[in-house]
Amino acid sequence: MKKISILLVAVLAACSAEMHHGEDGGNSHAAHQMEKGIVISSAYVMPPFPGKDLAGGFFEITNHGADDRLISVSSPVSETVEIHTHLKEDGVMKMRQIDGLDLPKGETIIFKPGSYHLMLFGTNLPEGTEDVALTLTYEKAEPVTIIAPLGELDEDDHSGH
Repeated sequence: MKKISILLVAVLAACSAEMHHGEDGGNSHAAHQMEKGIVISSAYVMPPFPGKDLAGGFFEITNHGADDRLISVSSPVSETVEIHTHLKEDGVMKMRQIDGLDLPKGETIIFKPGSYHLMLFGTNLPEGTEDVALTLTYEKAEPVTIIAPLGELDEDDHSGH
């Protein structure tokens, strides 16, 4: 147990130093690795309306590495998570599930209302929940779990989320 604790302290100290060095404009290993991978930012989840179990997930995804594809998303608070987009069909905007999303190298894709977004079905948020874990699975990159805070519930929102 002592060996694990000492190793954990050493790893945390090394990571802390790298992150601090990167903040000062240096070219740290941590910053270099971030430039090579997929970065998720500005993530949040809109909770279900009272009496409902449908939530929406939003974020920005930037691919600093090789072309890849987001193939699925899951969450322990939802039965199913689907990747959706809005399409215009017969002059009407409609939400549609898609089977994945290409992530070209150097591109940023914004998941927002009226565009790409996540639909979380069968969502159960226990009282006091402040954030939600989302696990993103890619075609090539390793899966990653992010923690997304809950957004403000807007009773006037008529977007269907």
